[in-house]
Formats: sequence, C-alpha cells, structure tokens
Amino acid sequence: MYKKILLSLFLLKVTASNAQVREILEAVKPKKQFTGIPALQKKSQLLSFTIGTPNNVSNFLNFGGFASLFLTTTAKKSAGPFMIDYEYFIKDNVGLGISLLHASATKTYKSGSTSVTGSIKQYQIGFSTYYHLYTTDKLDPYIKGTVGLNIWDGSYKDNNGNDADNFVAPSPFGFRSIIGLRYFAAKKIAVIGEANLTLLPKVTVAANIGVAIKLK
Repeated sequence: MYKKILLSLFLLKVTASNAQVREILEAVKPKKQFTGIPALQKKSQLLSFTIGTPNNVSNFLNFGGFASLFLTTTAKKSAGPFMIDYEYFIKDNVGLGISLLHASATKTYKSGSTSVTGSIKQYQIGFSTYYHLYTTDKLDPYIKGTVGLNIWDGSYKDNNGNDADNFVAPSPFGFRSIIGLRYFAAKKIAVIGEANLTLLPKVTVAANIGVAIKLK
C-alpha cells in the first residue's frame, strides 16, 4: 500500500508538471493561425547541442551502500550531461533522430585518515522520436522520447590509488522523455529549452539548454 501511495503521488506530480509545461507552450502559441513558411518541415534536418542540470550520475556512487553509514562525503565534482542530437523530419510534425549523451562525476568519502574516491562516466547512444505540436517561422514546441543503451565506466580508489571496491554498473538501458521549445533567433540558429524526465536507469528530473543548427 505504501508503494502504491508513493507511485500515485509521483504520477500526480509528473502530470501536474507536464500540465504546467503545456500551459506555457500554449501561452506562446500565436493567437492567429500561422500562415507563413515554417522554420521546419518535412525533410528538414537539425543538429542540437545541449547541456543538462543537475548531474545525477553521482547518485550511483554509493560505495556499495556503506558510504552513508561509515564515511563522510567531503568532495564532489561533476560534468555534464552533454548531449548531441540529430533529427530528420519524416513529416511536417514528426521527426526521427539519434542522441549521444555523456556525463561524469566523482565523490570522495573520508573517515579519519582514510579516504576513498569514486568516479563514474556515462556514455549513452539513443534513438529518438519527436512530435512537433505546431511550428512557425520562430517557434517549435515538441515532445521527444529517447530509448538508449548506456555504457558505464566506474571505479573506487583509496588514497594510495589502489582499488577499494568493485564498481557495479547501473542499468544498461535508458529512457528519457522531454518537452522542449526551440526559438529561431536566426534563419538557421535556434536556442533550446527543455524539461527532461528520465525513467531509466533511475527516475530523475532535469532541465536542458542549448542551441540547434538547421542543416537543411
């Protein structure tokens, strides 16, 4: 029963968040139906570069579950996630693409004169589908889903550089759902804002910003 209550609260929160995002997208929608030439249409191609926050991969550095019991986290560093996305429009409002993601983090655990540093790197390649709600010469709100494969590289080292514990990689599969908005500041350059819900390997919420280049 407890798990069902938590799941219900989580789904309610996600639904409410998505509803708020949809309200924002509707608010920026032109009051009159757009009749010009849209910035993107069938056979258009885009290359996007984004960075997300917060970096959640350090959550997998729990040192076998013992860190919170016996050690104190004294330092934490992270980079990314950095994402590169390619999209090809198979219809005026539907696109397919490939997504590359990289993120890394380190944590140092300490107890007295003993310290252990955990490091982790994530590499993901994913296949994406896009649905564009409407497109004008400036605005492009869209919904995106990405299914990917993760490659993990991690380790734990003591203060002498020796292996301190075995690293257990999280799930090799990844799934992200995104609601985003592109604004074309120039004919072939757009700025991007996205709300990102990751379901695998762990449920997390993040925001992405970046730029897109229209290739065709």
